[in-house]
Amino acid sequence: MPTTPTKAQLRALPKKQRREVARQVNRERRLAEQRRQRRRRITLRVVAGVAAVAVVVGAVLGARAWVHSRNRGPVNMASDGILLSGYQGQTYAIRNAAVPQGGTPVASTPNRNLGVLDTVFYVDYSDPAAATLWSTAGAALTAGVEAESVSLEIHPIAPDGSASAVTAARAMACVAELAPDSALAANDALLTGGQDWTPTTAAAALTKAGVKADGLSGCLSSSRFTGWVHDATARAEASVPFDAGHVTGTTMFMAGTPYTGAPDDKTAFATALGDAQAVVAAAQPSSGSTGATSSPTDGATSSPTDAATSSPADTATASPTDTASPSPTDTATAGSGSNG
Repeated sequence: MPTTPTKAQLRALPKKQRREVARQVNRERRLAEQRRQRRRRITLRVVAGVAAVAVVVGAVLGARAWVHSRNRGPVNMASDGILLSGYQGQTYAIRNAAVPQGGTPVASTPNRNLGVLDTVFYVDYSDPAAATLWSTAGAALTAGVEAESVSLEIHPIAPDGSASAVTAARAMACVAELAPDSALAANDALLTGGQDWTPTTAAAALTKAGVKADGLSGCLSSSRFTGWVHDATARAEASVPFDAGHVTGTTMFMAGTPYTGAPDDKTAFATALGDAQAVVAAAQPSSGSTGATSSPTDGATSSPTDAATSSPADTATASPTDTASPSPTDTATAGSGSNG
């Protein structure tokens, strides 16, 4: 743009030439302003484009993180099951991490050498045989957990993939993550409340059983943990850490051995329980052993402090390998008659 002439220079020019110079100056100013506006628009478009790309990338990364978080397993079910132990007459859940999407569960480790009978319950809450088996075994196992002589690991599964089975298994997963110490009450509620489960009926059954936690109703009403239920069921059907190899439905293991009696046969269950207790008694060090372990109802077991387990007051944050829990190769268990 040419230099703008001074007033003195303009006065020295003829009138016609002064007008021409003024028009030229104004034209150059307009062109300069147009160029400035054009550069501004280009800059704004570039900035907007960069911002849009950043938003898209953020949305993609956020969506991916959301999908991974939604498809992970529930917290406190690192083994695909929630592990329950006892302390001073109360039951509590062992705290651990969730199985990540595409991850592998970590089998729990039993404490048979400390006199604790490890029991693992693969349960299909839509299976009537599961309710019958629990009515046969539940009281003795619950008493054993409270007496610190039994650990109970609950694995919800949905072998037939039905909406009812998946919903009930999801309900237990929601409880494991949000109200883990209420897992035994939730298990009772889901086994005694019928077999036709919807998010509404599951929520009502848990509420009636006193299971409460922030976010529990939302977890139940959503599809949360649906993917994990299918994955955990497939893993159980493919392989379990016991001699049985795999499960196809409700199955209870005690000291690594599946219960093969009829679900309603209390005599058969008592015999299987006694055999499992004998396995636990044999696993205890001879120098510190006082003989065969007591039955779950006798409750003669070491305390969590003696058994290297955590009390609820300590937030029970022991890892699966530190707690009184079933291991892939040693876990005592019992299977329902339907899975004999």
